Amino acid sequence: MTNSDARQGHVPTRTRPDRRTLIKLGSLLATLMAVGAGITGTYAASADETRTVRGTVTARPEANIRDGVEGAIIGNAAHGTGYTVVCYRSGPNQISGSEGASPYWDRVVDENGNDAGWIADVWLDTGGDITSQVDPCREGQLGAGIRNSAANRQATDAAPRTVTGRVTATEHLAVKTGPSLAAPRTELQLLVADHSYTVACYREGDEVTGDGGTNRYWDLVVDPTDPRRAIGFVADAWLDTGGDITAQVERCGEVPLAPQISNTMPGPAGAKDVLAARAVRITSSEPAAVGAWNHCRVGRHTDSCLTPITKIDLVVNHANAAGIDPRLLLAILVREEGSFGYSRPWEDIKTWVLQDEASRGLGNMSKATFEETRRKHPELFGSRQFHELTGDDELSIQTTAWHLRDLLDQLPTTWPGDYTRDELLAIGYNAGASNMLPTADGTGEELGDDVRNYLGDDRGVRTWWSRADELICRSGVYLCLIR
Repeated sequence: MTNSDARQGHVPTRTRPDRRTLIKLGSLLATLMAVGAGITGTYAASADETRTVRGTVTARPEANIRDGVEGAIIGNAAHGTGYTVVCYRSGPNQISGSEGASPYWDRVVDENGNDAGWIADVWLDTGGDITSQVDPCREGQLGAGIRNSAANRQATDAAPRTVTGRVTATEHLAVKTGPSLAAPRTELQLLVADHSYTVACYREGDEVTGDGGTNRYWDLVVDPTDPRRAIGFVADAWLDTGGDITAQVERCGEVPLAPQISNTMPGPAGAKDVLAARAVRITSSEPAAVGAWNHCRVGRHTDSCLTPITKIDLVVNHANAAGIDPRLLLAILVREEGSFGYSRPWEDIKTWVLQDEASRGLGNMSKATFEETRRKHPELFGSRQFHELTGDDELSIQTTAWHLRDLLDQLPTTWPGDYTRDELLAIGYNAGASNMLPTADGTGEELGDDVRNYLGDDRGVRTWWSRADELICRSGVYLCLIR
């Protein structure tokens, strides 16, 4: 699932009126011209030739842009970004979003007139029913090449050829910024031994000897959900693609690598708008977390098999959807489990004794916090009940992520205090927004020992944040991008 077009069956389907039966002659002529030319770059038709409507992205923090109806992701559109919709098309499935549920997809162009791609209509507010505002897309308007200027992607007539390669090195495989042994490693650093990755092209470089023999080829590993997002180069001799790489993919041109997040807690102190991570899975070789109870492996890193770590895919997915750094979400969940002993039968005993007064689930969430989160996000939690947090780990992870998002939305742009954004969010999660905000501006009382320990002891959020960075961003299972 993705953050902007996840299908959630509990969202009611919108009722769409029939589209108009007559199409203006000018619109028809413009469409016929588009059939011959294809629309892959600048959309030049005027308002007299075809109907258009402005739409604003309502997804938080962003909506996916795709290369076709339910196609591959080629970019993202930030919340509040405006686009011009030139036509729509119906897909095979209902998509749920902030505007309800609908099968429709909108073809959009950006402020410069560049063809940006497709956005699910439920994540685009056009002020009305899209079927009555613009015409259905014709085949000539479905050109395969998409120009995504905002992301500086190449405009091509088709997605690049790719091939899957398995790492044959026993000690993992270094990911380089260029096809050279001397080139620096990327922030990802290493691919995981015996895991498979996607290769989009190759370049000649330093000669390397490995399980695949000796050659000078270096393979460019890419994000499988977006082959135009380059991760880094690895020696082809240590990557088994099942054949000759020069016959399987094209030679790389000049390739800018995707900017990746560093391994330090986002700072500086006193600023809300600092870099945060968005994680995407780059290998499907095995479940992200595997191992025995006390020894859990996520890619090339190991840690205790606490429940949030065994659910790390869910942690990443819901953090991305809520616009929260997944490292912070994992650190909070592990801190809560480590402090309050989430386990069965303890959870059942606690809730039996304390009833609704007991906090529940992986996030150790109180009923008041749950109800507040449900009230703010009825599209996600409108039908869910507090008692469901016991035993429903995904619900616990999701509500924790969105509560952190709500706390983030309450922070000012800057503050005079000494805490970073993620530290303040941890304070808010532990002690409430009523303590977080005065702490931010320096007007509150000195934090108590419990809150300081929540942040800073050997099991505190700061410590777990660094371990979460290793498990997510340096594991070789995910690629952590700058949000």
